[in-house]
Amino acid sequence: MKRLFGLLLMLSFMLCNMAQHTVVIQLKDGTKQLYNSTDIESISFDPEVDEILSVTAAPASDIQKSQASVIVSINTNIQLDKLGEVGVLYATSEDLLSSAPMKLTSTVSNSALRFTLSSLTPGTKYFYKAYVTYNGENVYSDVSSFTTPSTSFPVANMVDLGLSVKWASWNMGASSIYDRGGYYGWGDPTGELYSASSGDYAVGNTNSNIAGTEYDLAHVQWGGNWRMPTEAEIKELQNLTWEYEENFGGSGVSGWKISAKNGNSIFLPSNGYKNSRHPEGIDIGRSTFYWTSEIIDLYQPKYANFNTTNFIIVTFTDKNVWMPLRPVYDDNVPVIDNPEGNDDPNDKPAAGKYVNLGLSVAWADINIGATMPSEYGSYFAWGETKTKSDYSTSNSDTYGQNYGSDISGTTFDAAQELWGSTWRLPTQEEILELKENCIWKWTTKDGVNGYQVTGPNGRSIFLPAAGKKYGSNESGIGENGFYQTGSSYTLRTDNVFSWDLEFDASGTPNVTYCSRAHGLSIRPVHPM
Repeated sequence: MKRLFGLLLMLSFMLCNMAQHTVVIQLKDGTKQLYNSTDIESISFDPEVDEILSVTAAPASDIQKSQASVIVSINTNIQLDKLGEVGVLYATSEDLLSSAPMKLTSTVSNSALRFTLSSLTPGTKYFYKAYVTYNGENVYSDVSSFTTPSTSFPVANMVDLGLSVKWASWNMGASSIYDRGGYYGWGDPTGELYSASSGDYAVGNTNSNIAGTEYDLAHVQWGGNWRMPTEAEIKELQNLTWEYEENFGGSGVSGWKISAKNGNSIFLPSNGYKNSRHPEGIDIGRSTFYWTSEIIDLYQPKYANFNTTNFIIVTFTDKNVWMPLRPVYDDNVPVIDNPEGNDDPNDKPAAGKYVNLGLSVAWADINIGATMPSEYGSYFAWGETKTKSDYSTSNSDTYGQNYGSDISGTTFDAAQELWGSTWRLPTQEEILELKENCIWKWTTKDGVNGYQVTGPNGRSIFLPAAGKKYGSNESGIGENGFYQTGSSYTLRTDNVFSWDLEFDASGTPNVTYCSRAHGLSIRPVHPM
C-alpha cells in the first residue's frame, strides 16, 4: 500500500454523473500528483506508526540498591487492544541498550503501566527506554538513566528553605527526590527492625526527644548534624507555599511540593504507613505521614500528617508503626561525635582513626604506613600485603591470576591484614561514592600537595598526592595520587588490572584502572 503523507486533497465534485474530473494530491514533500476521477476506485492512507502513537518513560522512582520502578505511558487514538507488546529495555551503557539490553515486557492493558527493574547492581548507572508494538513495528521513548545507590541510606542534599533548619532533599532510604524511601519503626537506628512489639524499639531510651541521639536513624546513618525533625520544625513548613502533585515530575508519585520564597523547594511523597499486619502498606500514595523525634510517653511517639485540608496535624501512635522519615540538618548544633575521627570501636590495634563523612562507610584519616594525614605512607601491589623494592609484572603475585571480582576483607587485603579489626580496602563502588558525593579541593597540608575531600556532613579527610611505584621507579610523587581498591577490573578477562582512584591538580578525580603490579597507596575504609 503506497504511503502518502501531509495530504491536502482537493476534489472537484461532479455537476453531472458522466463528467470526468482531476484529483490533485499534494504530498508532504510539496510535490503534486494528478489522477483522473474515472481511474480511481478508492483512496486509502497508511501513516507511519510514530505519527499515531507515542510512548514515554517517566523518571525512575523507588530506586533501591537492586531495583527501580519505571512508569510507561502510551498516547494514541488507537484502541489499546489493537496494540501489541509494551515494555522497558535497560542496560548499563547506551551501547548495550542498543545491542544487548535486558528486557521487561507486558501486554497493553491501560495507558500507564509500572515496570519494576530488579536484580540490579548497587552503585551502577542504568540507561533505559520504553517501547510499544503496533503492526509488528516498535515505537520507542527517549533514553533516560538512573543510578542505583551503593548503600541503603545514601545521603541527601541540604535544602535551605529559609527556616531554622535545612531539610533533606529526599527521605531516609531514598536515592532521589522521586523515591518514597523506607519505612521505619520509631527509635530504630538500624532501619532494619520490623517487630510487631512496640517494646522492641528505642530500648533504654528515657528522653522525650531522640534527635541527634543513638536512637535517631538519621543521625546514626548520616552522621554530623543530620537528625530527625521536631514537631516545631515540621510545623514551620506551614509558612511556605504548598502544592499537591498527583504525578510529581512524571514519576507517578503523588505528594506535597513545598516551596520557599528563596526559590528552593522540597517534595514530600505520600507514603502512607506500614505495620506487621499490613506489610504491604496502608494509604500508599494517598496519605502523607512522617515521624518526628519526640515522644509523649514510653510507647507513643509523635508523627505528622500532611493533610489535604488542615495541612499539618501532629498526633501520636505506637513505636511499632513503620513510617517514612525526612531528616533535617541543624547548623546551630555542634558536631559532638569526634569530628577528628573515632578510635577503632572494637578496641583492637589500628594504625588510623575512622572519619564519618556521611557516606556508606567511614574512611581512615591516614594512608597505611603513615602516621599523619599528610604522609605518603607505603605502596602495595594489588592483592599483596607487604611492601617491596620491585613492582614489576614478573614480581607480582596476582598479575594474570584469577582472584575473583573483589578481595576486600580477605587475606589478600593489606588493610585487613595489617590494621586488623574490620578495616579493609574500599570497593570500586565506595570510591565512586567518595568521588561523586564529596567536595574535592586541591590544597597543601604540611607542605604536601593533595586533595581535601569534604563529605556531605561537613567532615573531611586529606589524600596526599603520593604518586606510585612501578618496577624500581617512582612516578608522580607530589603531583598525582593513585589509591588502590579491592575490586578487580573485570571488564577484561586477562586479570591484569584493578580499579583505582587517580587524581592530579587539574580537575575531577577519576575512577579508572591500573596494573595490578604497580605499587599504589591504600586508604582503608571501616563499616559505620
